[in-house]
Amino acid sequence: MATGIVFVVGQNADGTPATFGKVQQDETGDIFGFQDPNFPNTGLVAGNACTFDLITDPNDPTSTIATNLQPLVLAPPQNITGPYTGNITANVGDVYTISTAAAVVTGNVTINGGKVIVDQNAQINGAVNVSADGIIVARGGGQVKGGVTMSTGGSLKVVNKGKITGNITMSQAGRMIVGNANGPGFITGTVDIQKIRAFDITAGSSITGQ
Repeated sequence: MATGIVFVVGQNADGTPATFGKVQQDETGDIFGFQDPNFPNTGLVAGNACTFDLITDPNDPTSTIATNLQPLVLAPPQNITGPYTGNITANVGDVYTISTAAAVVTGNVTINGGKVIVDQNAQINGAVNVSADGIIVARGGGQVKGGVTMSTGGSLKVVNKGKITGNITMSQAGRMIVGNANGPGFITGTVDIQKIRAFDITAGSSITGQ
């Protein structure tokens, strides 16, 4: 289950409530058309935070669309700014921000539709498993030193001097972003791609694993 916002709501010519429009996924910025017969009953309007399922377009097997839109219920944010020993699990609605050089997480991170941000020279020393359209973000010098596994729509964003030193494995993954307008990203481990929806890398970014 992905998270994002209702980007735009369609308009029916006869004035009846629309069941189509577009959503924008959190962090990746991907925009997907949606078709959802229940949409008028959700109370959602353009700009609202929401969850949605990403499925293969039944009319175009090469495209992805969103459906099953629901209001997003956010859990209280979790901020880690110092040493932390233990595992972390981020489910849909969970946002963990690990920041400052003092923040060193020793443990594995499981992201089941949630989001984990490693920022301001923080580190994760364990493995990261991203699934259910969740995302791991390494930025501002933040580092992931363990391996990263992406599956069932899981995404990875490494920007603004973020770094991944472990190996990366992708199967049925979402999107991998290495570098953006805020600065390059760096990957020094190996990258094994079996299937991914999109892969972007900017000039100045690097993948040096063999």
